Amino acid sequence: MGASLLYPFAAAAFTVGLSVLLIGLQESPLRATVICGALLVAALGGIATARREAAVTSLCTVDALTGLPNRRYFEQSLQRELVRAQRTGAPIALLVIDVDALKTINDRLGHHAGDAAIRVVADALRGTCRGSDLPARWGGDEFAVLAPNTDAEQAQALVQRITAALPLQSAVGHAEARIKGQPCAAVVSASIGFAIGSAAQPVTLWPGTLFGAADRAMYRVKCSRTPGRRGLPRRLLEWK
Repeated sequence: MGASLLYPFAAAAFTVGLSVLLIGLQESPLRATVICGALLVAALGGIATARREAAVTSLCTVDALTGLPNRRYFEQSLQRELVRAQRTGAPIALLVIDVDALKTINDRLGHHAGDAAIRVVADALRGTCRGSDLPARWGGDEFAVLAPNTDAEQAQALVQRITAALPLQSAVGHAEARIKGQPCAAVVSASIGFAIGSAAQPVTLWPGTLFGAADRAMYRVKCSRTPGRRGLPRRLLEWK
């Protein structure tokens, strides 16, 4: 027979583990307590180290403003998915999204309103992308979405879902600025282009080629729309 000592591992007021030490009849309870204490210190040190590493990783891969993956993480994922698409033969879509008139929003309503507009688009991407898709903030006023196993028809449907999710009269309302004492808001819209990569055309699975094609498609969409009528339906353009 013997005895058992139970030591909970607690961090930030939460129990994160439990140490169970079985003590034999010949074991000194004091010595067992010392051993268990040493194990506890080592375990908590490991937990703290893991948390610090997770925090550093998050800083390196997550965009602070939107909470979406950042450009670095997106580029790493793009490389992996293009290799997989080459191996499996499945199509892959890449979308480039540019927030319309962000500079105007910043200039007229302030940068807090511009930040709110960026978050509006990020929320639309989060709410419309599938679990297999990877939405990310590319930087500035641009976002990107990587959609594995997605052909042109499916990519166009994704563009339409994103477009429909963007409010016509903006969600910059929660960060309103005042001009001459009057509350102001901005229309949040985006221009979206996409490109399809296919193993049948290996050149389209090069990262620079695929992203460049999607970026050019986005620019053509932006140029095709009449200034001042940003809320009208977008003309979808595809590059093959």
